[in-house]
Amino acid sequence: MRDNRIKRGFIYRLTNRYAPPKAMLAVAFLVSLASCPAPAAAERPFGSLDRDQSAYALGSFAMNIIFVESNGVVDTNQENWTPEQLTNMHVEIGQTAAYWESLTAAYHPNAQLDITVNYVNGGVPLETRYEPINRPGVSSSPLWMNDVMDTLGYSNANSNTNTRDFNNAQRDLLGTHWAATVYVVNDAVDSNHKFTDNYFAFSIYGGPYVVTTYNNNGWGVDRYDRVLSHELGHVFFALDEYYSSGSRTTDRSGYLNGSNGNAERNGVGARVTPPQPDALMLNITLDPSEFTSVQVGHVDTDNDTIPDILDTIPNFFGSDAASDADAGIFSFSGSGSVRPKANLNPKVWAESGARMTINTIDGGSYNLDGLGWIDFPAADGAWGDYSESIELDLLGLDVGLHTIDLRITNSVGNHSAVDSYELFVTPEPGTLGIVCLGLLGCLRRRRKTNRPT
Repeated sequence: MRDNRIKRGFIYRLTNRYAPPKAMLAVAFLVSLASCPAPAAAERPFGSLDRDQSAYALGSFAMNIIFVESNGVVDTNQENWTPEQLTNMHVEIGQTAAYWESLTAAYHPNAQLDITVNYVNGGVPLETRYEPINRPGVSSSPLWMNDVMDTLGYSNANSNTNTRDFNNAQRDLLGTHWAATVYVVNDAVDSNHKFTDNYFAFSIYGGPYVVTTYNNNGWGVDRYDRVLSHELGHVFFALDEYYSSGSRTTDRSGYLNGSNGNAERNGVGARVTPPQPDALMLNITLDPSEFTSVQVGHVDTDNDTIPDILDTIPNFFGSDAASDADAGIFSFSGSGSVRPKANLNPKVWAESGARMTINTIDGGSYNLDGLGWIDFPAADGAWGDYSESIELDLLGLDVGLHTIDLRITNSVGNHSAVDSYELFVTPEPGTLGIVCLGLLGCLRRRRKTNRPT
């Protein structure tokens, strides 16, 4: 019997093989104070390009669902979506989203995967002139995809380009980091619930799309969530692990360049027993192998709840040149920005290879004379951008030597290196007899990278 699971390469298929601190005299204020706006929606990941649609399974993700409906214009109409079938799909798709979100539930809240299920056209099926299930899945899919995309206002001749452009528009509209589209084809009447080329579920590494069928060959609608969960693995760069896919233990994929050590083929192609015999990318058991977890970005080496991809220290630069020791004013001006981890994904044909991060700059704080860290507001009224201007003035500092430490913090709670300054506030003439020979002799700066917090 022909093995009908997921084919190695750009396209994959599934098989029926397996049925506040104390107040101080110093006052912090900003050069520009604005009313705090409502929290902004997520932007596309820092450093990403249009083609980078699902680089790793962290952050917010728009899963666009399109139900495809034949209208009989070219092919004889055979399949028709019913309210019951659509309800079944909503249940299974909801379970898929919940499953993938659960995989990151132990992470920092700003690192967890958050899926927005976006039912395109309000969940009402979109028409095509073709009957998809009665055609080859891979070679004919551009025909009916373009019919659907044309209805949505995307008319490029290339169905991948149309879907990618649609995904970009949807993630901008919905305010998510990533996006992919799931095309769902009805096969309720079809005898074997497969396309004529024996495919019944396929996808592309990194997106932009997944194609699934209602009954999924022998899997059935009640296990649709497993099939879709497997395919989403590919969208996040997970590799197949079962023997007939051709994938080997030496293959690598994902932002962290994870190996495929749970594959049923070794480096020379011989069959081996995988260390985890039941796994998401092996036989669609809802439990990813440790190798799949690395490929999709779910690895936290130091167990600090921050996945490695996001466990970086923000950049922080600035100067206190505007400080006035005579007036008792410490004035700092600078900037902060996120620092993406290097992208090691070997599949450069599927994404840009750019350094990308969903981290933002989420706060700034200062510590005056070791009395404890105090938060200060953003220069533009709200933190949360990939780069931020940093402005801080401390007024009315008492006569004497003061130490001022500053730092910024990113969205997963990592602090920058501490910028440390000393300011000697001079007394008024004739008070304490202390003479300071100019500002340069009173104001000194020290850089510390590991000052205790």
